[in-house]
Amino acid sequence: MEVNLNRAERMLFALLRASLHRLDVDTSCFESIEASDCKQCYHLACLPDADAARLSCRTLFGGRRDDVPF
Repeated sequence: MEVNLNRAERMLFALLRASLHRLDVDTSCFESIEASDCKQCYHLACLPDADAARLSCRTLFGGRRDDVPF
């Protein structure tokens, strides 16, 4: 099965791959990018529902607010 990724998705996966494997970033997908590509990449990297993440962290850390890292 072939997966077609848009530019922002390719950028995000290039950054993730480099980070996870401690490699240099493959910059080929960053050539001729526009501000909208960067913005979309940023939004893909962010948690879509921060409240759900906080709730999950509270559950994991025993419900104490001072233990939630964000």
